[in-house]
Amino acid sequence: MNGRAATDGYDTTGTPPTPDGDVFSNGMVTLRGHATIDGDATGGGFDVARDHMVSGSQTIGTPMSFMEIKVPAGIPDLGDLKVLPGAPELADRAPDENQGGNKGTHGDGGKGNGGKGPKPKHGRHARRQRTLVGPGSFLASDLIVAGRSTLFVDNSAGPVTLYVTGRVAVKGNGRIVVADPNPEKFAIYVASDRPVSFGGSAATRFYGVLYAPHSAVEIVGGGQWYGAFVGGALRESGRSTVHYYRALKGP
Repeated sequence: MNGRAATDGYDTTGTPPTPDGDVFSNGMVTLRGHATIDGDATGGGFDVARDHMVSGSQTIGTPMSFMEIKVPAGIPDLGDLKVLPGAPELADRAPDENQGGNKGTHGDGGKGNGGKGPKPKHGRHARRQRTLVGPGSFLASDLIVAGRSTLFVDNSAGPVTLYVTGRVAVKGNGRIVVADPNPEKFAIYVASDRPVSFGGSAATRFYGVLYAPHSAVEIVGGGQWYGAFVGGALRESGRSTVHYYRALKGP
């Protein structure tokens, strides 16, 4: 961690932060610049410029193994999920036992197929939209959201899980927006060792869980990231803050 990157915890959206932004690493925990961990840190070793950069304990821990990802059979395969300027607007819905598959193309920001995304704007500043309608699980070979584009996750009716077998990149002014900000209702599982990169401005908000145990994960820029993140290695920099959702710890 470097720059003014930080971690803390929270209970529900809008509540004050709590000192539960714990960090665990099988390797070194390194803090540079003005980076801070508002919580406990556990790792194979520490390279911390100043003790006050970790508000809680610093513990040499035993290496942990992480659960392997098994992609469920039969879930909708979206191929390369790329949300880029100039791409058509699409909505994808997981099939249910009553309706079967339902994958449509439309220009109403997701509303025509059950989504609740914002209405699309036209012109030079328009955001391109792709909508995933839950509840359900989806498969993608790559996940790329870039330019002034939005992946809208309609998890209002139930959780959405996205399995990615390649790389993940959310960059530039690209963003992932959810209908329900409960991080337990949106998850990205990366079943590969390809890199994962999240970037964004101070206005960026992400709510969900990222599980990428074999990937190098990078969180940069000034965004606010709510939920939990697991990576083979993790680098956080800029003014980004990871807010750990305490309910994910369980009872």
